Amino acid sequence: MYTNPQFVTQSTSTQVSEMLHMQDNASSLTERIKNRIDDTAPFKRNELVPPFKHGKAKIMTAINYHLSACLIRKVMSTTMEAIFCYLNNSTEFTRNNRTISTEVYENRFCHGKFGWPKNRDKKPNVLFVTVRHPIQRFVSGYVEKCMRKVRVMRTICFGCKDDLQCFIKNLYTALKEVYAGLDDKYESHKITLSHFSPQSWNCLFYDHFDDYIMLHQGENAESIAAYASELDKVFKSVDVPSDRRKEICSQLLGKRMFAINNLAVE
Repeated sequence: MYTNPQFVTQSTSTQVSEMLHMQDNASSLTERIKNRIDDTAPFKRNELVPPFKHGKAKIMTAINYHLSACLIRKVMSTTMEAIFCYLNNSTEFTRNNRTISTEVYENRFCHGKFGWPKNRDKKPNVLFVTVRHPIQRFVSGYVEKCMRKVRVMRTICFGCKDDLQCFIKNLYTALKEVYAGLDDKYESHKITLSHFSPQSWNCLFYDHFDDYIMLHQGENAESIAAYASELDKVFKSVDVPSDRRKEICSQLLGKRMFAINNLAVE
């Protein structure tokens, strides 16, 4: 469910407040980027794909915990949707033999549920988003969509198949034109663009970047463990029970790694 919420986020948790404080130093840089007055050398500004496009946000909400997350494609979006499905109804989720780590996009248990609440009084106090190194996100998206999915979706990735140069050239042109307002021209390429457009085009970041707690997806065992720890701080701040938090961490890390690292979930 895609919505245009007016975000109001406030947390009394010391841990979450510390996360937000760490982001304060980035606010001035963000404003410079949005106002196009940042230093882009050695690249020419007019040749770069602009950041912070006005758009929409895909939000998952756990009303009982006053918690929401914005999902970005190729940044743990299916996993995060499974986590919120579990948070909203862990009994039903497990009764149907579902696990967070094995959910797949095509067969999501809670597809279309738990979006942004229509009742303004039930809007969450804590809002977070997971972001990812853009090159890692690109590689992940290219392998999945342009090398695997192309076998059954011939037109995906602009029909370039395994021609990386063809894909990058078409993607660059498409992103520049979509930013300029030519969305309709690329209607048939929405799936491709949603996976490869800049992360700053998501989650209404243009107007609400500072409203988010920003978490960074890990790419190796150590950084994934660090991500799981930061995510657990968010869940603890909204009083998610420890047994559910332990299950989420276990699923994120894998039971073996969870035991080795002995991640502190109190």
